[in-house]
Amino acid sequence: MKIAILAHANHPIKEPYEGGLEMITALIVKALRKEGHQVDLFALGSSAINLAPVALNDPNYNWDPAELGTEAFNMNVASYYSLAFLKIKEGNYDLVHNNSLHYLPIILGNSLDIPFLTSFHTPVFPEISYALNALRSPQQYFSAVSKSLSKLYAEFGKCDVVYNGIDIDKWEFANNPSDYYFWYGRICPEKGTHTAIEAATKLGKKIYLAGPKSNMEYYIKEVAPLINNENVVYLGHLNQVEVNHWLKNARALLFTSTWDEPYGLTIAESLASGTPVVSWNKGAAPEILTNKTGRVVAPFNMVEFQNALIEIEKLDRRDCRVRAIEFCSVEKMVNGYLDLYTRMLKPKNSLNLQEVC
Repeated sequence: MKIAILAHANHPIKEPYEGGLEMITALIVKALRKEGHQVDLFALGSSAINLAPVALNDPNYNWDPAELGTEAFNMNVASYYSLAFLKIKEGNYDLVHNNSLHYLPIILGNSLDIPFLTSFHTPVFPEISYALNALRSPQQYFSAVSKSLSKLYAEFGKCDVVYNGIDIDKWEFANNPSDYYFWYGRICPEKGTHTAIEAATKLGKKIYLAGPKSNMEYYIKEVAPLINNENVVYLGHLNQVEVNHWLKNARALLFTSTWDEPYGLTIAESLASGTPVVSWNKGAAPEILTNKTGRVVAPFNMVEFQNALIEIEKLDRRDCRVRAIEFCSVEKMVNGYLDLYTRMLKPKNSLNLQEVC
């Protein structure tokens, strides 16, 4: 198949990745090419050279929204997606996979006469809702990265589920953990960093934290006062190898997101490292975790959370690794997309906007 992959306009697709979406986009491109498909990545020109991106901007031009301002940046984004569709129409592609998280490609997708798949990685926000209500093409298809997320899009039509995947081989397994807990991610209110510290502290356990300070006000007010460099230690923003070191040697990963995470890549990475996870029963966590690999507890019930941390001490860490291989691998993700691509290319499977997930 000849496939066009459309990335978003906010960040280049290169390591160190700005977030999970950039990593997932790169993994899809690499895996599809490995399977022998011709894949073009439409992305910012500053994306990784080995991905051979079709540049949709001048890489020498300032693309930082913080410096440009919202209005100027939005104009750039509009030109970015307009250019993408001009190039796609000239490219004789079999299908397009839209991984941009933006509403414009959904609207512009109405102009194509080839299958157009949009993958959802976030809940519905107003602009996306507007675009979905403007659908006119039977060639538009949709997928979500979890069952819980797909339900949020049910009112707009059929939404397949293809779970995210990670490169399992990049995550070393360890079966003899040290006596500490680990938490990592963006330090901001919706990730609940301070609740992880509270849970570990009440159990008298050491906890290491890692990740960017995405919300400095929250960090200064809620997190920094709890850091003492003895039982609560902040390691900074670590690279993947460093995260793996601290993760594989931890007794547990504390997953404390306060919102409904559409997937939760840190859960998958923890399982690949052999480390069980305790999470609130929210979002996709109960779809990924099993009784052999962790616990999901009533949201914000700290007593249940602490009891779960004690319970998982008896789990076999090898089961975590097996779960990651069977459920969270990039191979499983890409096979899911290939199956969906194949169905999209069959005329009888045109989109029925009245069919729910």
